[in-house]
This record gives sequence, C-alpha cells and structure tokens, in this order.
Amino acid sequence: MSETIAEFQPLEPILERAACQVQEAKNRISELSRDAQLIAYQKAFSTGKRVAAFLLAQALTREGVPPIFRHEQQISTSQNVNQKFDLFLYDIDWLRWTYPDHAKVVRYRRSAALLRGSPKTFHAEAEYMFYAGRRPYWKMVASLSLTLRQQHECMFLQSAPVAKQKEETRRLSKVVLQHLEENLAKVKITSSYSLSDLQNTLRRRHDIWKCYRMDREASLAGLALRYEQLTGEKISRQCIANQLAKMADSIKYAEMKKGDEMA
Repeated sequence: MSETIAEFQPLEPILERAACQVQEAKNRISELSRDAQLIAYQKAFSTGKRVAAFLLAQALTREGVPPIFRHEQQISTSQNVNQKFDLFLYDIDWLRWTYPDHAKVVRYRRSAALLRGSPKTFHAEAEYMFYAGRRPYWKMVASLSLTLRQQHECMFLQSAPVAKQKEETRRLSKVVLQHLEENLAKVKITSSYSLSDLQNTLRRRHDIWKCYRMDREASLAGLALRYEQLTGEKISRQCIANQLAKMADSIKYAEMKKGDEMA
C-alpha cells in the first residue's frame, strides 16, 4: 500500500508548472474537430502526457462526449494509480459540466464542494476523495449519489453492477456485429443502395445497439442523444425506432448468448 502512495502524483502541481503553456494549448485544441480531439486525447492519455490529456478531456466534455465514449476499448484494471486518478478527474469534470445541479442532492459537504467548487477546490477535494487510489470505487460512487445514467457515462466511477454490464456489452459486441452482418448480407446491392450504404447501416445499427444496451429503459429521445454523444451524428427518434425494430433478432440473439455464458 505504501508503494501506491509513493507513486501517486496529483495533477494540479503538474498543471501549475505548465501554466504558461496551458492557454496556448487550449487555443490549439479549440481549433480541432471533435474527432481530432478524440484521437489526440487517446494518444495523450496512452503516452502519459497528463496535461494534454486533461485539457483534451475538458474540451471533449464541452463537446458533449461522455468519458465512457472516449476510449475505443474498456480501460484495463492494470492502469497505474495516476492514470486512474486522471480518469477520475475526467469523470468529475463531466459531472460538474453536465449536471450542475447534482451537487444539491449529494449527502456530504465535501462531495458537494468537489462538484461545484472552484478549480482549486476541485483538485483538492478530488485528491481527498481518491485517497491515493485506496478508496473503493463503490464508496466514491455512493458519496457522490450517482444515478445509473451518470455511472454509465463515466469511465472510472462505476458501481460493480454497472461495471459488470459494461463488460458484458464489450464481450457481446463482436457477437452482435457478426449477427447484424449476417442479416444485412441478405440485402441486395443496387444502384440506389450501394455497398457503402450497407456498411453505414451496419455501423449505425451496431452503434445504436451499444446505446440501447447502456439503458434499455431509455426513451427514443434519450437513445438519440446517446447516439449523438457516441458518434457526433444527429439521428431522429423515428430512425432509432425503425432501426431497433429491424435489429430485434440481433438484440434477442445477444441476450441469448449472454444467457449461454452464464449457464
């Protein structure tokens, strides 16, 4: 445990040392497209460029991209303590920006300060709550009174049931994609419906399935918002409804495969 404490390095001092370059970096980031910001963020995070990753994470939050949609694959539990702390910071920044009134419903004063305090308070309370990586995830989730919807949007702050569901979705993703491909293989390519159109349909249905599995009780409007958060593309509620109807067999197939795994 002492090794974890020795390795832990809060981000605020690193940001302070880079203060002269921060505004210039923010200006460069603001000129990037959403997709370019995502690519730059993934590279910065994976290569340990903590300041750049933090600034890009903030930009993505302002673009409406939840932390859970910023990584192509599920983050491994083998991440070091500083990477985990940074993911925690990105989640809190998302919650502060997206749910400004959530601080009113949390039970603890310090948790509320984390969600609505100044940037300095934000960093100080984040360090306190994270406790050098020793505080269990579920305790942080509970102290922040996070809803299931909020947990599904976070990359780090997830209770055990939410983390389990996300892992199931990751495992089933390839199965569903293959089933969707098999169904679309029956569609005839014509001059009005090209191979490119078919591939776009496949991608759209797979992305809608990912959003649907996050919250199967969500309204069509809620799923349309999730889809936009994931892809950056707007989609109508009617299109969501039509695609879900056409994907019914694949949705059932995925749940059957999940049942087989559990048996």
